[in-house]
Amino acid sequence: MDEIVLACQEAIESLKSSSKLSAFEIDQIKSEFLGKKSELTSRFKSLKDLPGSERQAAGQKLNQIRQALEAVIVNAHADLEKAKIDAELSIKIDPTMQARQKRQGSLHPLTLAYMELSQIFTSMGFDVVEGPEIETPYRNFFALNFPENHPAITMHDTFHLTEQDLLLRTHTSTVQVHAMAKHQPPLRIATPGKVYRCDHDATHSPMFNQVECLVIDEDCNFSQVKWLLVKLCEAYLGKALEYRFRPSFFPFTEPSAELDIRWNGKWLELAGCGMVHPNVLKEAKIDTQKYRGFAFGVGIDRLAMLKYGINDLRVLYENHVDFLKQFNESL
Repeated sequence: MDEIVLACQEAIESLKSSSKLSAFEIDQIKSEFLGKKSELTSRFKSLKDLPGSERQAAGQKLNQIRQALEAVIVNAHADLEKAKIDAELSIKIDPTMQARQKRQGSLHPLTLAYMELSQIFTSMGFDVVEGPEIETPYRNFFALNFPENHPAITMHDTFHLTEQDLLLRTHTSTVQVHAMAKHQPPLRIATPGKVYRCDHDATHSPMFNQVECLVIDEDCNFSQVKWLLVKLCEAYLGKALEYRFRPSFFPFTEPSAELDIRWNGKWLELAGCGMVHPNVLKEAKIDTQKYRGFAFGVGIDRLAMLKYGINDLRVLYENHVDFLKQFNESL
């Protein structure tokens, strides 16, 4: 007992007299003398082996030592914190110095693109509609006239969720499927949102943003979709465009075409469009003898890259301040 008492008294004196101990060193002393594996704790456990006449006196002595150690450790930490505060308060401050200005954030260029495109669609009489990003194969493919052996359904092109028969949508046409199931024609909707495909390089991303348009009415025709698509792109890009339409194929439209625009002296593929395939309308229980439809889809990322002169799609998702501050003069 005398050895542990002496050791603890030395520790107490060391804590009281030293002003240079760090918080870590104080905690080390606490662990050494008050921890679960300390000699003091061991002595408390061995009290049960002492005769009754000695147990009370020994217990009182151990309690006194422990309380003294705990008190001096608390004081040591308090002194250390006070010294830290005193040091900070001793720093000279010039109250006349101009305060550091807070930098105001800005909207991301893709958010700006979403907002501007939605405003354009709204001004053209469209309802802007959103939908779930996790979908069933039926809504993503089969309700849109994809055959069961279409290559887009494979794991190589599409992110399938293994736990259930679900996937990450590959286009926002799924929102159109929801809309056709809930509402009878006429329909006039725009469906912006995130889509997912197994693709990644300077001009493609496994997650990107797309806006599609669907019109179903009694007098739809191909000239309307061509006019609408060109006017949308011109309104967003802010200038008249030299363009051309090329015949193409999509399972959900017939006939189908792709829009190219002349940009920086080269032809650039920008969007796909066409008349809604009768099979899609039939699947949605829409009378194909009375109604026709047209649709188109364009990448929001691609439009933003053209508008802001961005050459690499990946910078839109890397969030570098040097890039983002171009969209806010205060950064």
